[in-house]
Amino acid sequence: MRRYKLKILELSEIRWKDFGSLTTKKGYTLLYSGVTDEHIHREGVGILMTNDAHKSLLQWHPVSERIITARSKAKVRNISIIQCYVPTEASEINKKLDFYRTLRDTINKIRSNDITIVMGNLNAKVGDENYGLEQIVGKYGLRTRNENGNLQSGNEAESESEEVEQIWNKIKENFIEVSEQTLGYKNVQKKDWMTTETWATIEQRRKAKHQINVCKARNQVKLLSIKYNDLNREVKRKVRRDKRKWFDDIAKKVEVAANRGDLKTLYQSTKILSKKLCDYNCPIRDKDGTLLTNEDNQLSRWKQYFEDLVKQG
Repeated sequence: MRRYKLKILELSEIRWKDFGSLTTKKGYTLLYSGVTDEHIHREGVGILMTNDAHKSLLQWHPVSERIITARSKAKVRNISIIQCYVPTEASEINKKLDFYRTLRDTINKIRSNDITIVMGNLNAKVGDENYGLEQIVGKYGLRTRNENGNLQSGNEAESESEEVEQIWNKIKENFIEVSEQTLGYKNVQKKDWMTTETWATIEQRRKAKHQINVCKARNQVKLLSIKYNDLNREVKRKVRRDKRKWFDDIAKKVEVAANRGDLKTLYQSTKILSKKLCDYNCPIRDKDGTLLTNEDNQLSRWKQYFEDLVKQG
């Protein structure tokens, strides 16, 4: 450590039993975690640190004979170190899966604002193929990825995905909460001329879009996109059909109203067909030429105007 000027050194397979800490003759502090069986000396992990590094140590935790953690105080953000000794390639698959579950749980327990460093003897070959894992595996790996490499890459990808999901959920919750308090909800009125069948197809299209957004497999996304496009075309076809029928019904209503001399119904129906459904409110001016935009002031001005007309008559 002195030769390479190291302050913290991670140790694997130290073969010490139980867990604890000790100070060496040269002033180094060793944190270690091993098996609890009295008659077995195998595996075991440790963290060796200088006196300066030990002074910044906030806490440490012996997770198992293969994982130990240490949290140190730093200038900008605290640093959490996970030292691990991964089962070898020849180990049983259940033993490997148990280790990676424990490792994932250990990573999730670390505070989100800490700098997390996972290191140790990983006993894995990640290979030179990193397609889809660019954020996890570099492009300078060697040879072919083995089973441990697949487990390691998958575990890191899942951990990263969980972390991103947690951050996104927190942002989403804050955004929704602020939006509800500030903007409130908009009352969406469904178009009365659309049939129940059309609304059911629209709901199917919405669910298909949601499946595309949450799906992560590219092949599955392509299949879901085909399904969504088919539903989208079907929705458009049904909407055109419903709107055409709606216009035809109003046209018949106009014809009947015209034959009966029902001017009110004729006017309302014609107004709908012409799509002029808004009531316009144009500002007016008072006697001094001031523009009145308030509805109460406008009504008062109209009242005054008609009273002046009556007086003049």
